[in-house]
Amino acid sequence: MFRSWRYSPAAELAGTWGTPAELDKCFARSCEPVRAGVALVNRDRRWVMYDREPLDNWTTGRITLLGDAAHPMVQYLAQGACQAIEDADCLARQLKACDGDIVKAFSAYQAERIPRTAMVQRAARTWGKIWHDNGPVIPLLRDRILTRRERDDYTDLDWLYQARPEAS
Repeated sequence: MFRSWRYSPAAELAGTWGTPAELDKCFARSCEPVRAGVALVNRDRRWVMYDREPLDNWTTGRITLLGDAAHPMVQYLAQGACQAIEDADCLARQLKACDGDIVKAFSAYQAERIPRTAMVQRAARTWGKIWHDNGPVIPLLRDRILTRRERDDYTDLDWLYQARPEAS
């Protein structure tokens, strides 16, 4: 496993992590078709990944947030769009249940969604740290655990996909 770099949000923001030169270096020993593909990657923009600590309020009066506006998260659980869809479903259910009382519906929506999205935000950040850590302990544990698992073993992520009473 390649471990010659370490992810750092500060380095990413400063433009010293994830550069085109680093991309080329990481794939320099790959087969020719991979190197040719990497050379085709557009390099005129960097899309820095942002997240933030979970908020405890998304709503002011008749205005509320959902999706990345409410709970931006890094990509390690591939949950950004999933959580936005869950937000939309919850918001629609609450609007219907509150029979036109927007303030009440928004309050119920965020009360239901904030705990789950906060957990997903934090879990995504933790998985990113696990994937990118190059210290002396975590990579050894990560590699040992993951290489002993079956390819279709997702038990550590079952909580993301289990049915929840509020979504029924």
